[in-house]
Amino acid sequence: MVTDNICAANNSWGSSRKVTNYRSSDVVASYKSTIAAARAAQNNGTLFVFSASNSQQDEVDIWGSLPNHAPGLIDSWLTVVASDNTKAETNYTNRCGVAKAFCFSTPGSAVNATKANSGYKQIRYSGTSISAPHISRIAALLMQKFPSLSTKAIATWIKKTCSLEGLTG
Repeated sequence: MVTDNICAANNSWGSSRKVTNYRSSDVVASYKSTIAAARAAQNNGTLFVFSASNSQQDEVDIWGSLPNHAPGLIDSWLTVVASDNTKAETNYTNRCGVAKAFCFSTPGSAVNATKANSGYKQIRYSGTSISAPHISRIAALLMQKFPSLSTKAIATWIKKTCSLEGLTG
Protein backbone atom coordinates (compact mmCIF):
# COMPACT_ATOMS: atom_id res chain seq x y z
CA MET A 1 0.00 0.00 0.00
CA VAL A 2 2.87 2.34 0.75
CA THR A 3 4.76 1.54 -2.47
CA ASP A 4 1.63 2.02 -4.59
CA ASN A 5 0.31 5.05 -2.63
CA ILE A 6 -3.06 3.42 -1.96
CA CYS A 7 -5.43 6.05 -0.60
CA ALA A 8 -8.56 4.06 0.23
CA ALA A 9 -8.23 0.32 0.90
CA ASN A 10 -11.44 -1.70 0.82
CA ASN A 11 -11.07 -4.93 2.83
CA SER A 12 -13.23 -7.99 3.33
CA TRP A 13 -11.20 -10.67 5.07
CA GLY A 14 -13.82 -12.07 7.42
CA SER A 15 -13.46 -14.01 10.63
CA SER A 16 -16.07 -15.82 12.67
CA ARG A 17 -14.51 -14.77 15.99
CA LYS A 18 -15.60 -11.44 17.36
CA VAL A 19 -13.10 -8.85 18.49
CA THR A 20 -13.94 -9.19 22.19
CA ASN A 21 -12.81 -12.84 22.14
CA TYR A 22 -9.19 -11.62 21.99
CA ARG A 23 -6.92 -10.01 24.56
CA SER A 24 -5.13 -6.92 23.27
CA SER A 25 -1.73 -8.24 24.32
CA ASP A 26 -2.31 -11.42 22.29
CA VAL A 27 -3.47 -9.47 19.22
CA VAL A 28 -0.52 -7.08 19.35
CA ALA A 29 1.91 -10.01 19.70
CA SER A 30 0.25 -12.20 17.05
CA TYR A 31 -0.37 -9.47 14.47
CA LYS A 32 2.77 -7.41 15.05
CA SER A 33 3.74 -7.33 11.35
CA THR A 34 0.16 -6.62 10.21
CA ILE A 35 -0.18 -3.73 12.66
CA ALA A 36 3.22 -2.33 11.63
CA ALA A 37 2.25 -2.53 7.94
CA ALA A 38 -1.10 -0.86 8.64
CA ARG A 39 0.63 1.94 10.56
CA ALA A 40 3.11 2.46 7.72
CA ALA A 41 0.24 2.67 5.23
CA GLN A 42 -1.66 5.00 7.57
CA ASN A 43 1.39 7.27 7.82
CA ASN A 44 1.51 7.28 4.03
CA GLY A 45 -2.15 8.38 3.78
CA THR A 46 -4.11 5.13 3.50
CA LEU A 47 -7.65 4.97 4.88
CA PHE A 48 -8.79 1.42 5.71
CA VAL A 49 -12.39 0.31 5.23
CA PHE A 50 -13.32 -3.15 6.52
CA SER A 51 -16.48 -5.20 6.25
CA ALA A 52 -17.78 -6.27 9.67
CA SER A 53 -18.26 -9.93 8.64
CA ASN A 54 -21.44 -11.99 8.31
CA SER A 55 -21.49 -14.18 11.42
CA GLN A 56 -24.58 -12.74 13.17
CA GLN A 57 -22.40 -11.64 16.10
CA ASP A 58 -23.03 -8.71 18.44
CA GLU A 59 -19.48 -7.48 17.71
CA VAL A 60 -17.47 -7.02 14.53
CA ASP A 61 -14.69 -9.46 13.78
CA ILE A 62 -11.02 -9.00 14.68
CA TRP A 63 -10.18 -7.27 11.38
CA GLY A 64 -13.06 -4.80 11.48
CA SER A 65 -12.14 -3.73 14.98
CA LEU A 66 -8.36 -4.01 15.00
CA PRO A 67 -8.07 -0.44 16.40
CA ASN A 68 -9.64 -1.70 19.64
CA HIS A 69 -6.41 -3.63 20.18
CA ALA A 70 -4.09 -1.25 18.29
CA PRO A 71 -5.53 2.22 19.11
CA GLY A 72 -2.98 4.00 16.91
CA LEU A 73 -4.98 2.81 13.88
CA ILE A 74 -8.31 4.38 14.85
CA ASP A 75 -7.84 7.63 12.90
CA SER A 76 -7.69 5.79 9.58
CA TRP A 77 -10.06 2.86 10.15
CA LEU A 78 -13.74 2.55 9.21
CA THR A 79 -15.88 -0.58 9.54
CA VAL A 80 -19.16 -1.34 7.77
CA VAL A 81 -22.17 -3.49 8.64
CA ALA A 82 -24.97 -4.36 6.19
CA SER A 83 -28.49 -2.97 6.10
CA ASP A 84 -31.39 -4.03 3.89
CA ASN A 85 -33.76 -2.03 1.69
CA THR A 86 -35.88 -1.09 4.74
CA LYS A 87 -32.76 0.45 6.37
CA ALA A 88 -32.60 -2.26 9.04
CA GLU A 89 -29.44 -4.20 9.82
CA THR A 90 -29.58 -7.56 8.10
CA ASN A 91 -29.92 -10.75 10.09
CA TYR A 92 -26.50 -12.01 8.95
CA THR A 93 -24.36 -8.93 9.58
CA ASN A 94 -22.20 -8.57 12.63
CA ARG A 95 -23.14 -5.55 14.74
CA CYS A 96 -20.84 -2.61 15.49
CA GLY A 97 -20.46 -3.28 19.21
CA VAL A 98 -17.16 -1.94 20.54
CA ALA A 99 -16.34 -0.52 17.08
CA LYS A 100 -19.27 1.91 17.22
CA ALA A 101 -17.00 5.00 17.08
CA PHE A 102 -15.85 4.06 13.57
CA CYS A 103 -18.64 1.78 12.31
CA PHE A 104 -21.31 2.47 9.68
CA SER A 105 -24.28 0.72 8.12
CA THR A 106 -24.72 0.81 4.35
CA PRO A 107 -26.80 -1.18 1.85
CA GLY A 108 -25.72 -4.80 1.81
CA SER A 109 -28.77 -6.84 0.88
CA ALA A 110 -29.47 -7.72 -2.76
CA VAL A 111 -27.28 -4.89 -4.07
CA ASN A 112 -26.98 -4.65 -7.85
CA ALA A 113 -23.40 -5.02 -9.03
CA THR A 114 -21.49 -5.75 -12.20
CA LYS A 115 -19.31 -8.83 -12.45
CA ALA A 116 -16.49 -7.93 -14.81
CA ASN A 117 -14.95 -11.37 -15.26
CA SER A 118 -18.16 -12.77 -16.73
CA GLY A 119 -18.78 -10.32 -19.54
CA TYR A 120 -19.97 -7.47 -17.32
CA LYS A 121 -23.15 -9.20 -16.22
CA GLN A 122 -25.50 -7.53 -13.77
CA ILE A 123 -25.70 -9.60 -10.57
CA ARG A 124 -27.04 -9.16 -7.03
CA TYR A 125 -24.82 -9.53 -4.00
CA SER A 126 -25.57 -9.55 -0.27
CA GLY A 127 -23.23 -9.23 2.69
CA THR A 128 -20.87 -6.85 4.39
CA SER A 129 -18.41 -7.32 1.52
CA ILE A 130 -20.84 -5.43 -0.71
CA SER A 131 -21.54 -2.85 2.04
CA ALA A 132 -17.95 -1.74 2.62
CA PRO A 133 -17.36 -0.38 -0.92
CA HIS A 134 -20.02 2.30 -0.29
CA ILE A 135 -17.78 3.88 2.36
CA SER A 136 -14.59 3.21 0.37
CA ARG A 137 -16.11 5.05 -2.59
CA ILE A 138 -17.07 8.04 -0.43
CA ALA A 139 -13.54 8.16 1.00
CA ALA A 140 -11.92 7.95 -2.45
CA LEU A 141 -14.15 10.69 -3.85
CA LEU A 142 -13.43 12.99 -0.90
CA MET A 143 -9.70 12.33 -1.24
CA GLN A 144 -9.88 13.18 -4.93
CA LYS A 145 -11.91 16.34 -4.38
CA PHE A 146 -9.90 17.54 -1.36
CA PRO A 147 -6.32 16.25 -1.84
CA SER A 148 -4.93 18.55 0.84
CA LEU A 149 -6.99 16.87 3.59
CA SER A 150 -5.32 14.23 5.74
CA THR A 151 -6.64 10.70 6.04
CA LYS A 152 -7.74 11.51 9.58
CA ALA A 153 -9.65 14.56 8.30
CA ILE A 154 -11.40 12.45 5.64
CA ALA A 155 -12.33 9.77 8.20
CA THR A 156 -13.59 12.44 10.60
CA TRP A 157 -15.62 14.07 7.82
CA ILE A 158 -17.28 10.74 7.03
CA LYS A 159 -17.97 10.05 10.71
CA LYS A 160 -19.48 13.50 11.32
CA THR A 161 -21.64 13.68 8.20
CA CYS A 162 -23.20 10.23 8.24
CA SER A 163 -26.75 10.09 9.46
CA LEU A 164 -28.88 7.64 11.40
CA GLU A 165 -31.96 9.09 9.74
CA GLY A 166 -34.32 6.36 8.63
CA LEU A 167 -32.21 3.53 10.09
CA THR A 168 -34.38 0.95 11.84
CA GLY A 169 -33.83 -2.20 13.85
